[in-house]
Parts: sequence; C-alpha cells; structure tokens
Amino acid sequence: MNKIILAALLIFISAPAMAGQVFPPQNVDQCQDGDTLTLHKDSVTNDLSVQCVHTDMSLTNPGWISLAGGLTLQWGQSAGCGVQNCGVTYAKPFSKYVIAVLASGNNSGISSTCAATYNTTSLTNFAVALCTVQSFFWFAIGV
Repeated sequence: MNKIILAALLIFISAPAMAGQVFPPQNVDQCQDGDTLTLHKDSVTNDLSVQCVHTDMSLTNPGWISLAGGLTLQWGQSAGCGVQNCGVTYAKPFSKYVIAVLASGNNSGISSTCAATYNTTSLTNFAVALCTVQSFFWFAIGV
C-alpha cells in the first residue's frame, strides 16, 4: 500500500512542473519497517528517484543507530555498579574501531568531570572511573 502511495506521490510531484521523468523506487521490495525512503532529484535532468535506505537502530536504553556508510552512535544510562570503576558492554559491538566514548555523572551537585572513560579501544565494551559510586550517562561513536 505504501509503495502505491509513494509512486502516486512521485507522479504528482513531477508532473507538469518538472520536465524530468520519475523512475520507480529502487529496492523498495526489500524495504523493512523503520527504513528511510530518500528522494533524489538530478540537478541536470530533473529526474526523480527513490531509494530505500536501511537504518539499523534500537531506540532503547542502551540504544544505537547505524547510519549509511557504517557510522554507529550508541548511548545509555548505567545505574552504577557499586564500585568506582564500572564496565559497560555496548548493546551492539562496533565492527572496526571506536572514535570516542563520553560519560557524564548523573548525581546532582557532582561535576560531569567525575566520570572519566578508559579502555575505549575495545569494540565490545569500555570502562568508566567514577569519583563516587553513581549512575552515569554514556555516548559512543564508532564504525
């Protein structure tokens, strides 16, 4: 049903204001729930094309989103671990490398500098050194 609506919308958008042609969506039969349909207009011919872009994501805690090209963003909140050095395992392991990991203390009155990450080169986990036993937020970027 959505494919029919999309095709009708493309025909409506392109007629008569645009001289270009509308090409049928590519790979739409392979689209999954949560995928993004992108509309592209060629600047020379004014032709329109639609592609289905699969976005791998989990909007939970912890969560992630993998973007086209392989860049992955991950986040979460740890309830603390009972000691001042906490290990965190990524919900989705990175495949090539980790670019950055950030952590911030969650207790009011405690500076965010009280959460320092280390062991950030692992593709599956990282560690956080805390000034006090507390919960913390974390964010990681990698491929």
